[in-house]
Amino acid sequence: MSRFDETVEEMLAHIDDLGGPRSYGNYPAGWGWAMGAPFQYYKQTASHLGGVRNDLVISWPSRIKDVGKVRTQFHFVSDIVPTILEATGIKAPETLEGVQQKPLDGTSMTYSFDNARAPSHRRTQVFETMQNLAIYHDGWWANTTPLEAPWDFFKPDQKTGGDNREWQLYDLRKDYAQAVDLSKREPTKLKEMQALFWSEAKANNILPIHAPWEGPKGRPTALPPGKSFTFKGPISRLPTTAAPNMIGKSFTIVTDVDLSGAQASGVIVTHGGRFGGYALYLDKGVPVFHYNALGTEQYNMRAAAPLAPGRHRVRVTFQIEKPVAGSGGEFRMALDGQDAASVHAKRTIATRNSLREGLDIGQDTLTPVTDAYSIENSGLQGRVNDVTFTLGD
Repeated sequence: MSRFDETVEEMLAHIDDLGGPRSYGNYPAGWGWAMGAPFQYYKQTASHLGGVRNDLVISWPSRIKDVGKVRTQFHFVSDIVPTILEATGIKAPETLEGVQQKPLDGTSMTYSFDNARAPSHRRTQVFETMQNLAIYHDGWWANTTPLEAPWDFFKPDQKTGGDNREWQLYDLRKDYAQAVDLSKREPTKLKEMQALFWSEAKANNILPIHAPWEGPKGRPTALPPGKSFTFKGPISRLPTTAAPNMIGKSFTIVTDVDLSGAQASGVIVTHGGRFGGYALYLDKGVPVFHYNALGTEQYNMRAAAPLAPGRHRVRVTFQIEKPVAGSGGEFRMALDGQDAASVHAKRTIATRNSLREGLDIGQDTLTPVTDAYSIENSGLQGRVNDVTFTLGD
């Protein structure tokens, strides 16, 4: 995925693609904000109700008599399972296939079915997503203001860390839409809520908190440490989190392939799809590397002649201009040690090759990186013995 500004002409040229297979299933941040009204902010902003508050409809005709009425007690998504268990009279198992189970982190909502004015049994809830922090306790809500807006995701000078966070305080018992910030008027209450946030964050394994652009620090990964990774083919839809991260780096991809016949076609290796990524493939025996940086930013390397049947090494290198995500650079292709093609890219993908499409070897799945081939005919007419990725600094 990359960031760039489309012109009005470019957008209008694709207006008939909206809602179809050639449009990406995401909506603009402005619409996300509008759909959160009257609350502040939007999806991914766990600090405010606009990012976390949702309706819940419960129907149980034989049990709930107050049909069609609203309940205002505070509850969280983890309360749904305890509600179902209590309603059905089922006890959660203490062990499952010999594994001791943790206690359910939730509170049944059945008490509210008969009493609209009953005090909420859920007294405290902690929130954190992408450094957007919040804590609820007995009607009070304390939160940080977002460090960045969605359209500023790539700001390199963004401040991070606890000392730079600005906190707000709301009394939800009187302020349904978080319209009146009480942080200056109630400093003691704010400090109390901040302390509660950090203790709840620790108890719920939320710490350490870091910025999205810093990467998944401390999270287990399928990749071992290092800069060189070899994969055996074929592979289908290896998640992006388990694939080598080549964003903002120089890199080399070396493939060892056996072609079954003359003019063999199909994908050798690809990561991503129609909405950003790259593909190394054969077109009637001719090696082609296509880099899709979105929109009109499409970069293509094509060898001059097809490969003969048998075993070959196809290498693609990228030398980045600046060690910065999104920077341009030079792509080069070599066949069996001989230079075959090159292309200069004005820019590259700045965040990830794909949010939903992973790494494929020997085929492509979901959507193609380029319309030069289709998913149906993407299977390589031959075999990929291995693919080695080597990452620069």
